[in-house]
Amino acid sequence: MDDVLGEDYARLGGLSAEEDLQEPVRKSVRKRLPWLIILLGLMNGAILGILSFLLVGLYLACFKGQNILMAFSVSACTGFALLVSMCLSSLSGTVVPMLFQKLNVDPAVASGPLITTVNDLAAVVTYYGTAWILLMGVMGF
Repeated sequence: MDDVLGEDYARLGGLSAEEDLQEPVRKSVRKRLPWLIILLGLMNGAILGILSFLLVGLYLACFKGQNILMAFSVSACTGFALLVSMCLSSLSGTVVPMLFQKLNVDPAVASGPLITTVNDLAAVVTYYGTAWILLMGVMGF
């Protein structure tokens, strides 16, 4: 029973029964990285972006008295900005420590401020950029 359960968990993790545990890191990363990107960067951002779009839009329409078009235009900006910033946050949180490690800089010390700055810039630029694009579309420019 334990062997069967162990094999099931190994398959969920992308391992097969015949796979050697001493597999080269490069091969292992190549096999698993696409799934990690899809499941982390993208799924979390999509779920939070959609929830933000719906909840902010409903809040503005129902409780703040905004018309539906305006309420969901604002919520589209927040939802899209959240989606993009979550994806970029996952990417920068993964890439920056690896880059610092390659440069022989301690990733634990150096990557925190850079990742935070990249995440904040991505969120702000995406939010205001989306708002600007929507405003240009509504104003007819």
